Amino acid sequence: MLARRLKLKSKTKVLIVDDHPIIADGYKNALSYGIEEEIVFDLALNCQEAVLKISTAQEQFDIIFLDINLPSYKKMRLYSGEDLGIWIREHYPEIKLLVLTCHNDELRLNEICESLSPEGFLIKSEATSVDVVSAFKDIKNGKIALGPRVSQVLLHRSEKKIHLDDIDIKILKELSNGTKTIDLPKYVPLSKSGIEKRKRQLKQYFNKISDTDRELILSARKRGYL
Repeated sequence: MLARRLKLKSKTKVLIVDDHPIIADGYKNALSYGIEEEIVFDLALNCQEAVLKISTAQEQFDIIFLDINLPSYKKMRLYSGEDLGIWIREHYPEIKLLVLTCHNDELRLNEICESLSPEGFLIKSEATSVDVVSAFKDIKNGKIALGPRVSQVLLHRSEKKIHLDDIDIKILKELSNGTKTIDLPKYVPLSKSGIEKRKRQLKQYFNKISDTDRELILSARKRGYL
């Protein structure tokens, strides 16, 4: 379904960060058709390219369409779109974020909301071109744009006790990179016993009782943390 045309005034700079050019073209086409406004588009296919384009842009981007599953930029320890979003928040807080992801796991969506507080958040599988245009318009007007699934998750947020903090995420990422548990204190500000306790909690969160880390990492990757 094609989006109806909306009348907005000023030129807007939009960076689409997605490793699938076809999907990026879909966003571009939806906005190009649906909004009577000059929009300057740019595309980044991974975290490194996004950092380069954001940091060297002559005119700052107004809105960034941000995918969560992105090729990493290990030099800056940006392993996902979420890490990239946190970097954007720290260095370019004026830029508005529209997160578009294929993830629909409640725990994962909760974590992304808490870490990024995006101005817009849509699930790709449920978003149409009309939704993309509507989210763009809401963000331009200073409103928050949330898809149905994200809205549902936020309604239940206060009832949930599970929360992964920065240290939990750091442990998962180091384990996925092949770091052994005995070496984790070099990268995580906890003692070995503290790390072991965190790992036990993580296995409970992901319902993985196995003593090995493999199932834990596979589950974290499936839910979109890695």
